[in-house]
Amino acid sequence: MPERDQVTSDPPEYDDIPEMAALRQTVSALEVKMPPPKAKARLFASAIPEVPEQRRQETALDRAMNPGRTQPRIANKTYIIRCGPFVKIGMAVDVETRFRTLLASNPFDLEMVAILPGGRAVERALHLRFAAYKHRDEWFREEGELAAWIAGGCQEAGG
Repeated sequence: MPERDQVTSDPPEYDDIPEMAALRQTVSALEVKMPPPKAKARLFASAIPEVPEQRRQETALDRAMNPGRTQPRIANKTYIIRCGPFVKIGMAVDVETRFRTLLASNPFDLEMVAILPGGRAVERALHLRFAAYKHRDEWFREEGELAAWIAGGCQEAGG
């Protein structure tokens, strides 16, 4: 039984067809030029430039609209968005655009509850403070201390 990568020869009746000989030569030439799969993966990976994490988080549209910007924008606002019995605690540079994006990708009504100054640190503090109400990712059940905090106007972000 031939090995997996070994090319078996064609049945003898194909040896008389001139096109088969030309095809075999072409395939042989291509096999010589093709790097092995691991080498192809390394070549592909080396072609991707290293990009700072914050820049990766920007949308392609934002980068296209601001081609001259060399410094990434840093999320400097934390938002609270209500969706039924849940609230989303997230951060963004442009909260209005983020809200519209969530509206477009969500079949349920959304309500902007609050926009707080501060980005990652404020968001993290709120996630830790209300961890007991976490539903999934940045979504929390609006109940208990979290519901009281929202009803009180979202004061004292950190706790």
